[in-house]
Amino acid sequence: MNKTTLSASVALALLTGATAHAADTDALARRLAELEKRMEQAEARARQAETKAQQAETQAQQAEARAKQAEAKAARVETKAAPVETKAAPVAAKPTVATPKAAPAPTKAKPGEAQPTQELAPTVQDEFVPDYVADKEREEEQPPPKGTNYIPDFHGYMRSGIGATGGGGDQACFQSNGADSKYRLGNECETYIEIELGKEMWSQNDSSFYIDTRIAYKTGQQNDWEEDPGDGSGSNSDAISQNRAVNTNPYRDSVVSVREANAQYKGIIAGQPRSNLWAGKRFYQRHDIHMADFYYWDLSGPGVGLEYWTVGPGDLSLAWVRNTDGPWANGLGTDFWETTGVRPNVINNVLSVRYANLETNQDGKLELGIEWGSADLTDGQENVLIYDSNGNVVRKGFNSQNGWLLTAEHTQGNWFGSAVSFNKLIGQYATGSMASTGNNNTHSTSFSNIDYMWRILDHGTVELNDRIEMMYATWYESKKANEGGGQKDWFSIGVRPIYRWTDTMNTALEIGYDNVNYKDGWGGPDSDGRRDLTKVTLAQEWQAGPSIWARPVIRLFATYANWNSRNSPNIPVGGCVNPGNSDWQAVTPGILDCDETDGFTFGAQMEAWW
Repeated sequence: MNKTTLSASVALALLTGATAHAADTDALARRLAELEKRMEQAEARARQAETKAQQAETQAQQAEARAKQAEAKAARVETKAAPVETKAAPVAAKPTVATPKAAPAPTKAKPGEAQPTQELAPTVQDEFVPDYVADKEREEEQPPPKGTNYIPDFHGYMRSGIGATGGGGDQACFQSNGADSKYRLGNECETYIEIELGKEMWSQNDSSFYIDTRIAYKTGQQNDWEEDPGDGSGSNSDAISQNRAVNTNPYRDSVVSVREANAQYKGIIAGQPRSNLWAGKRFYQRHDIHMADFYYWDLSGPGVGLEYWTVGPGDLSLAWVRNTDGPWANGLGTDFWETTGVRPNVINNVLSVRYANLETNQDGKLELGIEWGSADLTDGQENVLIYDSNGNVVRKGFNSQNGWLLTAEHTQGNWFGSAVSFNKLIGQYATGSMASTGNNNTHSTSFSNIDYMWRILDHGTVELNDRIEMMYATWYESKKANEGGGQKDWFSIGVRPIYRWTDTMNTALEIGYDNVNYKDGWGGPDSDGRRDLTKVTLAQEWQAGPSIWARPVIRLFATYANWNSRNSPNIPVGGCVNPGNSDWQAVTPGILDCDETDGFTFGAQMEAWW
């Protein structure tokens, strides 16, 4: 080998070794980087483990504190129970799980977590507390768990306002003589409030217990302070509406009434969550015409019932409800009890059977009802002798009579293609004691003195377009009295269209007409004839939404009414006087002259339900 070849070989060997050495150096560097990364991960896991250990230590200390508190509480119960040789059951402390303890280095809580504490005082839920120390122990209990709701359901209704009459004086209200209702827009002269408080007390699956209460208040809307006299010397509900300008104290013209106080067991029938067993005072399945405030089917009062029991294609409801007549029902004075020892009030019972939600056509349903009412006389009321003012025996025992009320009501939804519109067509027939009011109350014979009653009604709402909506109602009713007592026929028709300017402002126009015709001496001598009344109200309204039913509403109104002379009081020789008898007047007495046949009022009113 020559020198040139040897030099080339040595150079090649050196170059190859240097390349291999460089490759080993790069691999070592990658290895070191990988080891360093693993060490960092191990350190992070160690820190996490340390944090968990500290948390476990804190939980163990909390569990130990709870156990000590439970033991102390059990000791107090045993001490109190010792005098009557009653021992409290031992309190089992909550089991704790042994956890590894780490160095007690304090740590800050994570964002959103509470700082750990060493002393907690939760209520022990599984301990036994004797009845005789329950009140004392209750003082030491913690507040209820979060989410517990003790706020009752709050519902109600109210209306109030201010008004005046064009000729001067307070607002007059207009209602035809002999009519059982009036068209109400711009024609309500009192403040009326209902406050309803209810609460679900227990629930399980589809069943629950619910309690419900309702208190009503009514005042003459005359002063800031209007109290209930409480002794019968003030006004009553009717006087507040009709006679307040004549014979009521303007500072003592308020009445309070308990309207509802009941308990309901909803879902009592398995698989039927709407089924409901109830007892107490209650508004029970009431049917009314809102624009006239006319309740044509209303079984309300103290009672008991089972409703919405699905049987076949419909829902069955059964009820027993009571109402009571005073001494006037049998023509007795308030001193009848003192002179005879027999109770003058008459207890009346109504038994009701209703079958509802029978599908008849698309969006149409039928409800049928049959009610039977009768006075429930005591032995004394059946046998007592009734005397006249001259001491002559008039009869033996109170008058009593039973009666029936039959009702059929068809409700049509999606009326004229509008989901918010409906129409109700109703037919009713009543006999005897159930024909007096014709809405389910029953009375004794001398008070009602009616042989039969029948009526046809139709009412509803219709949305004509996106700006015009209208309430409407019409009905015809005929009552025939016993023993030649005559006949009364009542025809009524009314409409209330509104025009929506915006979602919260509309203009409303209500026109109502009532025609009451007395025949064959219904109202007494010289009472035969028609009693006509027409009422027109224009109102500007601001309300909580675009619907005709939206409430609250504040309205400014102007009302005009016109009636014929049969609606005015009799005018005796010598001129017009105020008889103080609202039965002969179509207007609140004492405001307009008794011989007037028209009137104008204006004012403002609010109305709300919730």
